[in-house]
Amino acid sequence: DPFIYAVIEAWLSGKPRQNYDYLQSPIEKSRLIENLVALKLSSNANKVYFYKGENEIDFVLEHGASNTYLIEVKYQNRVVPDDYKHLCIPSYHPLLITKHHFKKNDGVWLLPVEYFLLCELNH
Repeated sequence: DPFIYAVIEAWLSGKPRQNYDYLQSPIEKSRLIENLVALKLSSNANKVYFYKGENEIDFVLEHGASNTYLIEVKYQNRVVPDDYKHLCIPSYHPLLITKHHFKKNDGVWLLPVEYFLLCELNH
């Protein structure tokens, strides 16, 4: 959580952060976006976890007995099929959360993070 991170950093350094230049880093921005997605999922879902096997999947969301969503976050300007081909597993629902892509490609929904954060996730 970015807020908790800032509070701990201020406590350890003895002063609140005055410089937010780190947000200019695409890597740091991507980490914060992934954290926002994690917060959204954890506050609205029963079972959320990640998978690390041959390929990592950022979030696996179990929604009911037969609905499992595989969610990957790629907050970058360019998204290619290699970024999400590991999500194409029969009987799972793949979702790639992106910076600005909104389309369905190879059975995977690509959805901008702003839209995802506005979605209502039902239990």
